[in-house]
Amino acid sequence: MTKLTRSTKNAAQPQRRKVLAAGAWAVATTVVSRTANAIIPQTHRKGLRVEANEQAHVHRPAMQAFAFDLSDVKLLDGPFKDCQQRNAAWLMSMEPDRLLAPVLLEAGLKPKGSQYGGWESPGSGVASHSLGHHLSAVSMLWAATGEHKFKDRVVYMVAEMARAQVANGDGYAAGIPNSQKIWKTVLAGNINVGNPQSRYSFSLNGMWSPWYTIHKLLAGLRDSWLYCRNHQAREVLINFSDWCGLFPQKLSRQQMQTMLISEQGGMNEVLADVYSITGEHKYLTMAEAFNEHSQLDPLMHRKDILSGVHSNQYIPRVIGLARQYELTGKQKYRTGSEFFWEDVAFWRTFVTGGHGDYENFFPIGDSAKNLTGHAAETCCIYNMLKLTGHLMCWHPNRMAYADYAERCLFNTILASQDPQKGMVTYYMSLKPGHFKTFSTPFDSFWCCCGTGVENHAKYGKQIYYHDGKDNLWLTVFIASELHWKACGMRIRQETDFPTNNHVRLTITCDKPVTAAIRIRHPYWATEGMLVNINGKQTKNDSKAGSYYVLRRKWKTGDVVDLYVSMPLRIESMKHSPEHIAILHGPIVLAGDLGDADMAKPIPYANGNQSEFADLPDPETVPDLLVGDKPVDQWVKPNPADPTCFHTHGAGHPRDVKLIPFYTAQHTRYSVYWRNLTREQWQQQQKQLQARKRFEHELAARTVDHLQPGIPRSEKPHFVRFANSNTGTAAGISWRDASNGGYISFRLKVLPNQPMELMLAFWGSDAGGRVFDVLVNNQKIATESLHAAHPDRVFHIEYKLPQSLTAGKHFIRVKLQAHPGMMAGGLFGARTLRQQP
Repeated sequence: MTKLTRSTKNAAQPQRRKVLAAGAWAVATTVVSRTANAIIPQTHRKGLRVEANEQAHVHRPAMQAFAFDLSDVKLLDGPFKDCQQRNAAWLMSMEPDRLLAPVLLEAGLKPKGSQYGGWESPGSGVASHSLGHHLSAVSMLWAATGEHKFKDRVVYMVAEMARAQVANGDGYAAGIPNSQKIWKTVLAGNINVGNPQSRYSFSLNGMWSPWYTIHKLLAGLRDSWLYCRNHQAREVLINFSDWCGLFPQKLSRQQMQTMLISEQGGMNEVLADVYSITGEHKYLTMAEAFNEHSQLDPLMHRKDILSGVHSNQYIPRVIGLARQYELTGKQKYRTGSEFFWEDVAFWRTFVTGGHGDYENFFPIGDSAKNLTGHAAETCCIYNMLKLTGHLMCWHPNRMAYADYAERCLFNTILASQDPQKGMVTYYMSLKPGHFKTFSTPFDSFWCCCGTGVENHAKYGKQIYYHDGKDNLWLTVFIASELHWKACGMRIRQETDFPTNNHVRLTITCDKPVTAAIRIRHPYWATEGMLVNINGKQTKNDSKAGSYYVLRRKWKTGDVVDLYVSMPLRIESMKHSPEHIAILHGPIVLAGDLGDADMAKPIPYANGNQSEFADLPDPETVPDLLVGDKPVDQWVKPNPADPTCFHTHGAGHPRDVKLIPFYTAQHTRYSVYWRNLTREQWQQQQKQLQARKRFEHELAARTVDHLQPGIPRSEKPHFVRFANSNTGTAAGISWRDASNGGYISFRLKVLPNQPMELMLAFWGSDAGGRVFDVLVNNQKIATESLHAAHPDRVFHIEYKLPQSLTAGKHFIRVKLQAHPGMMAGGLFGARTLRQQP
C-alpha cells in the first residue's frame, strides 16, 4: 500500500486506541440529544457522542419519537418468542472459530476451525459476511434477554477480529479471499465493475460485492459496541472505518461513483453511525462519499427509477440517506428517503409486505406477472423495516408506517422461519401451488440467513415508541413487557393475537404518573375496538386507521383490555384486480394445497437458494368464482381452530382450506387467487394444462439450465459479457448485450447422446436485435428479434452437431451482437436431450 500521510497513517494503524475510562465515558454520554439521534442502530441511543449543538451551523431535525432499547422490551410467550428462541439455539450451535476462519486466513493467520459451507465456503467471494451478521444478532440477543452466553461470544469473536486486524497492519479485518492484493489495484484507480454504464453490479475487480461484506462486519462491530459496550469492538470498528476512508481520500469523485456501482450494502449508513459514535466529522464526510448519486439523487427530486434495479442493493443505500438526514438535517435526504419508502410500500408491495422478483424491482403494475418462486426476497423486508423504523421516528402519527411494519412482521418475518429446525427463507415464494425453501444449519449461509438471524433477534424494536417525555405509541400487538424508564412504568402486554383478538395491558408504576398511551386502532379493525379500563368500558370514538389516546394518571394495578375486531376481508392486487388475497384482520390467509412431490431434501437447500424454485407443481391451483360477493358469504371459520377457514362453493375445481401464511411452512400454498367468470375459468384451464405438459416435458429433457441475470445461476455457468445489462420481465430475469457486445456461458452436455440447445427470448423485443449464436466458436444460427410473439417468452431449439459434443461434458455458448446491434435479451438457456 502506498505510504500514508502522518495523520492518515495514525488513524489507520490497528494499534490499541486509547479508550476513555468508564467514568469519563459516562460523563460524555449522560446527555442524550432529542435532535441528534433517532435510532442507532434502529433502536439504540447509548454510546453516542454527537450532541445537538456540536456544530452551530448544522441544524439537526427534531425527532418526534424514539424506539426503545431492546433491553427495555422483553418478549412474553407467543409465536414471536418461539421464533426468538429457535433462532438463539441455531446461533449458539454455530462454532465461532469456523465463522472467524476466513478473516484469520486472509490476515495470514492459522484458522482455529474449518470454514462453513454455502456462501461461507472456501473461495466464496462473500466469505465472512455471516460473521458480521452473527455479531449483530448475538449482541441484540444479549440486550433482549440478558443471557451472558451471548455477550461472552461477542467478547471472544471481537478479540479474534482484533488479532486479525493487527496482523493485517492497516486496519483491514475482512475475510474476502485474496482481497488485500485486489484492494491495492482499486486504490490505484484501476476499477472494473463490468459495464460502467450498468445500473448495478455484483463485481468489483473480480471480487463478489466486497463492500457488502465489509458493511456487515462494520455493522457487527457497531452493534457489539452499542449493545454490549465492548470497547475493543469500538476500537476495531474505528480502525476498520479509517481503512475505508482511504478510498474517498485517494480516488476521484468519478472513480468513487464507478466503484459504488458494485453492491456496497449500507456503507453510507454505518460510517454515519461511526460519526455519531465518535463525534469525528471525518466519518460523516466518508459516509456522504459513499452515497451513490445515480441511484440516490433522483429520489431527492421524487423521480422513480426503481424498475429493473436490484432491490437489496438499493434499500440499504436509502437507509444511509435517512441516517444522514438525522445527523445533518439536509432536507433532500429526508425527501429521498420518504419518496423511496412510499414508492415501494404503496405501489410495489405484495400483500405479504414483500416486493420484487429475481431480486429486482419490476415495473409498477406487473405484480401479477411476477408471482414466482423467486419473489419477495426476505433480506429486502429486513431492510425495509429498518427504513420504516427511521421514518416512524420522524412522524409517529403517520399510521402507514405502523401498518406496513405490522404487515411485514406477521406475514413475512414470522413466516420466514421454519418451526421445525429454526431455518430461514431466501425467497418468499408467491408462485401458486409452490412452497417455501429453507436454509440448512451449516451449508447455506445465504445473505438472507444473515439478515434472518438478526430478524428473529430484534422483535422488540417496532412494538413501542416514545417521545422522550410522557407519550407512548403501542404500534403492534405482540406479547411483551416494556420498561418505560422515563415514566417509571412497566407495561405488560399479554395477548394470543392473532389467535384471538384480546389484548391486556397491565400497569406497574414506581409511583402514580400521568402519561399518554397511544394505542393503534388498526385500519383493518373496521368493526371497532372495544376498550375497558379496570373492568369498565371506556368511550372510544377513534376510527380505524388512527391512534386511541389514553391520557390519565396511571398507578400500579391498572388494567386495560382491548378487543380488536378482526373481520375477514379482501385485498385486490393493484393494477390487476382479478387477483385477490384473503385476510383475517392483518393476517394473510394462504390456501393449504398439501405436500405432494415434496420428498426430502425439500424444503431444505444448501448453497443454491433457488434449488427448488423452478420445479413443476403437481396440481392445478383452484381459482375463485365469487364475483363481488362479500367474503364472509363464501369463507367460513373452522370451529375447531379460530385461525383456519374454508371456502364454500367458491373454489374451482375444488374449495380450499385457508391457514395463516406464517404457518404455511411445509406445504404447498397459494396466496393470490384469480377471481374469474366461469367462461374465463374454462378457457384458462385449457391453457394451463398445455403449459403444465410443456413444463414437465422440458424438465425431463433438461441437462443444464442457466437463468441469465441471476448471479447465483450465472456464476457456476461462467458467464462472460460485454456491454451487457440485466432486468426482469413477466417475472423472468434476462441479460442482453448492446452495441456489438456479447454474452457467453458454459452449459453441461452428455457426450454420447444427441443434444439440443434451447434459448428463450421475449416475444415483444424488436428493433436492432440481430446476433449470431455460436457454440464452441462455431456459428450455428443468426437471429433477428422482431416482436413476433407479443407479451410472452418464446423458445428456439437448435440441434447440435455431434462434432460439437462428442467426448465433451461442457459447451460454451456465445450470443454475439452484430456491429451496432443488440443480442437478446436472453431469458434462459438450456441443454436438452433430443426428443426421440
